Amino acid sequence: MTDIGLGIVILSVLVLALTWMVVAARSVLMPDQEAQLTVNDQSTFAVRTGQKLLAALHDNGVLIPSACAGAGTCGLCRVRIGEGGPDALPIEAARFTRAELRDGLHLACQVVVRGDMALEVDEGLLGAEDHELTVVSVRQLTPLIREIVLQMPESAPMDIRAGSFLQITAPPFRLSYADIEVPADFDDQWRSLRPLALTSDSAVTRAYSVANRPEDTAAGRLVFNVRLALPPPSARAAPPGVVSSWLFSLRKEMW
Repeated sequence: MTDIGLGIVILSVLVLALTWMVVAARSVLMPDQEAQLTVNDQSTFAVRTGQKLLAALHDNGVLIPSACAGAGTCGLCRVRIGEGGPDALPIEAARFTRAELRDGLHLACQVVVRGDMALEVDEGLLGAEDHELTVVSVRQLTPLIREIVLQMPESAPMDIRAGSFLQITAPPFRLSYADIEVPADFDDQWRSLRPLALTSDSAVTRAYSVANRPEDTAAGRLVFNVRLALPPPSARAAPPGVVSSWLFSLRKEMW
């Protein structure tokens, strides 16, 4: 019994020592300091090193779209980094052609800010605006897909076409799947989901594709077909998607 207790103590000490070494190495190799980001030779702002480029851009109002929570799978957060940019990661090499890689294309969600950087983004993203919308209707299409129709404010431009990506931000929230209303036809499929719960302590933004018909655009409405992002069978302990879960909790006259 004494030998077991001693082994646990030694193992705990080793884990703590290794953790301290990793933290110390990180502080040396990736010190937290100020860096300058220059976007399209127009805007320059100060950021902290060590964070992902996507987060740094979002924090400064450059709303690069992303739909995969920074996993690098959606390929939406494309930026071009000039000379001195980082080497392409394997996930970027799989996403871009050789010509695109030579041209400096990167995924902002994969690039870590390590110093001053000059980059180019889609010009239209620099003029992106935030709007608060109203929920017009919510309709369950399948057990895991909902059509959500949102009303844009009268002052907002409506040059939006089907297939365009817009960013939706979910505020901090707590959600029990037991409280999500679904049609009776889908009760059986939802029975195993009811124990799920989710807490998000900060605002989270994801990009969603617009499914507008011409009459929707003419009425100043946005239509989204949102699929609920659930953990894969191999990772049941992982939390469900933050923004898709929040969208599933919306009801008419909310937001």
